[in-house]
Amino acid sequence: MTTRGLKKLSLRLRAAEEGSPSRQKAIQEKFIKGALIQSKAGAVLKTTLKENTTYAEAHRLRHQRGQGWLQTGGTLSVEDAREMKLQKETEGGRGRDRAARRENELQRKLYDEQQKFKRLVESLPEELRPSESLESELDEL
Repeated sequence: MTTRGLKKLSLRLRAAEEGSPSRQKAIQEKFIKGALIQSKAGAVLKTTLKENTTYAEAHRLRHQRGQGWLQTGGTLSVEDAREMKLQKETEGGRGRDRAARRENELQRKLYDEQQKFKRLVESLPEELRPSESLESELDEL
């Protein structure tokens, strides 16, 4: 369920306060289920971010250890080779930049999802808001 869908349900909950208790309970259950789905999505994003970071670091270390080509063709003195290798190590590689961009993107998505969830909870009436213990459990995800 999307954040937009949860907002619509919160409006229905407010409208259903005068209605039958069974209808209100059904809408509440649907709302809670949607909120839990949103929190799980945030947890999945967090896990994906951690896995991607771990993979990127392992990939970087693997390629640092490798024996790459410094030059193809021609002659190369030992001194020039050492300078080229040092330059290559200090500049890094495109893969590291790509991994850093991906990590930043995932962190932004995670932050956006957390902010959406907070705004959604704040839009709820006081009696429908989750308890502080539930909020702390969701923050740990």
